[in-house]
Amino acid sequence: MNNTIMLLDDNEITLKNLSTALKMHGYETTSYTDPVEAIDSYSDHQFPIIISDYQMPMINGLETVKILKKLNQKLHCILYTGYPREEILQNIAAAKFKLFLKPFKFAEMLNYLDEIGNGKEIYKGN
Repeated sequence: MNNTIMLLDDNEITLKNLSTALKMHGYETTSYTDPVEAIDSYSDHQFPIIISDYQMPMINGLETVKILKKLNQKLHCILYTGYPREEILQNIAAAKFKLFLKPFKFAEMLNYLDEIGNGKEIYKGN
């Protein structure tokens, strides 16, 4: 699998930290702070994986990945949130996207990315 990941978070510090950590483990990343920009540029890049924060202005991460999933049904979508309200958790679970709660253990995310790369995907979004 292509090891390029689209990162989406309106917090630039979080984006930089996550990008740096992923690059240290052999992943290439392209980062976006604006969900609309990420959607607009997706068709030019066709990333196989997107990692997105849930809580963002304009369009939340769940709605963003749902739009991107329509553009590429094979897209692996990972969301994370520091606001685990029951409604958010239920909506992400219903969409069958992988969810990490902040602060998440980066090693767990790496393990999940490894499972995706080895064809052991666990969550398949609609």
